Amino acid sequence: MKRVIAPLRDFLHRESSSGTLILIASAFGLIAANSGLADTYFAFLDLKFQIGPSSLELEFTILKSINYLLMSLFFFVVGLEIKRELTSGHLASFKAAAAPLFAAIGGMSLPAIIYLAIAGGVEPNGWAVPVATDIALAVGLLGLVGSSAIASLRSFLLALAVIDDIGAILIIALVYSTGVNLSWGLAGLLTIFAILGFRKLGSQSALVYLPLALSLWYCAYRFGIHPTIAGVILGLLTPNIARTKSNLADSEDGSVSVIEYLEHKFHPISSYVIVPIFA
Repeated sequence: MKRVIAPLRDFLHRESSSGTLILIASAFGLIAANSGLADTYFAFLDLKFQIGPSSLELEFTILKSINYLLMSLFFFVVGLEIKRELTSGHLASFKAAAAPLFAAIGGMSLPAIIYLAIAGGVEPNGWAVPVATDIALAVGLLGLVGSSAIASLRSFLLALAVIDDIGAILIIALVYSTGVNLSWGLAGLLTIFAILGFRKLGSQSALVYLPLALSLWYCAYRFGIHPTIAGVILGLLTPNIARTKSNLADSEDGSVSVIEYLEHKFHPISSYVIVPIFA
């Protein structure tokens, strides 16, 4: 058994492994979508299921559940990493944090300008389509270079991709959405204030924050924007303070930050399960 488990553990501990899995999953998806398996493949992605009572309006296809549910956890992990970099990492200074912001603005503006220059006369309303960066694939493929990647470069690209993606979500919500429900947006803001209130009280209980996290996701979903933005918000709201009574083996003083603890718990799921499925 050890002969099987040890190589698997080594593989999962290598940062480049997630990028390898993404390439394999992407190749499988391309083959399935362009072969005799195509009908079965797309029929599977279109399978529908209901979460909870029908009044919640949580009916999903397999594809939608990946994009809305699983990717929310991925964006939560990304939000955690950015928060850590903003508070104690390579983006802690204003100059370092401003660089990906301006780069993202340029990265959103230039594709839109190119689109309008080429197709503006035919279909001008499609200018927002090329704005977004596929952050899941961008971050995953960055892992292919593993430890050889400069940490500051990874932080820069990660922040750039997230800002770009959030910008695209907001553009689509403001420009294209016709069913935005402001009351759910207000409920989402109240949920954020509740999270900040419990933070102020020093609470670190999952029994407190899990219902609030689910509530924020649902508010974003019913508000009419892509609910993965709730994952980013939750990650950025997570405090970079010490969490005691941790059982992490690599902790020297018996405590790690809340962000490090959550990253340790959810990063493997995000990198080795969610992103390959998304790919």
